[in-house]
Amino acid sequence: MSVRTALLYLCTFLTLLFFASPTWAQLQEDISFAVTKIISDPEAVTGDIVSINTEGNIVRSSLSFDPLMYGIVTDTATIVYHPTEEGTPILRGGIATVNATTLTGEIAPGDYITSSPIVGKAQKTNVRDGWVVGIALTKLAEGDGEQTTFEERQISQGPIQVSLVLGPAIEGTAGDVSRIVDQVGQLLLANVQTPTGTNSFFRFLLAALIAIAAIAIGFGSFGRNITRGIEAIGRNPLAKRQIQAMIILNIFLIALISLAGIILALAIVRY
Repeated sequence: MSVRTALLYLCTFLTLLFFASPTWAQLQEDISFAVTKIISDPEAVTGDIVSINTEGNIVRSSLSFDPLMYGIVTDTATIVYHPTEEGTPILRGGIATVNATTLTGEIAPGDYITSSPIVGKAQKTNVRDGWVVGIALTKLAEGDGEQTTFEERQISQGPIQVSLVLGPAIEGTAGDVSRIVDQVGQLLLANVQTPTGTNSFFRFLLAALIAIAAIAIGFGSFGRNITRGIEAIGRNPLAKRQIQAMIILNIFLIALISLAGIILALAIVRY
């Protein structure tokens, strides 16, 4: 096995290890992203579940397992995509504060959460193949929050923390990947129909291509020198210090080119 192949395997292993680590899981939890949309329901408040109705308007959800659920109304998000200048942020991923009820029973951490017939409010579900909002991280017991009446039943209503996984309650890695692809796709393509949205989409696309190209150029131009340097140390140990200095220089140049590409990409997205 060549040194270059060994380095490739090592980088792949470290990458997989990072994505499987608690650090990556914590990073996913710390980042939430939202899309600004005009909500046609004036009574929608922060924490409510909203859906896209048959007319294409965003209103509060009013069905159990609503397959048209779009997200959670929010006033805070780590990343907010603004396809238009007007609108309200709607969380599509991350940790959200959701207005929930005990309509189908008390909610415990780990329960699947879905929409309910109570407009805008969530409920727990034991159905594993229906459409869900996400997974509860905090509890809501009878007697917690506010007391309200629905169909002659007294239930509790209050905010809970939910890890959003909008879509079918698919468990496992395949389900997680499917949700991520779906969320990113909707985040980028939701407003391609409008001139402003099309402009934003192509700016994101150009920025991504520039960042990828910069990283590829950096590794393509100087990555071979690093491999040759490592091999040269074994052939010429007396020149070890000079070779190590050359390797460090090439690593610095790769980092510099990659950083320049990322900064340029961020500038394109921002402006």
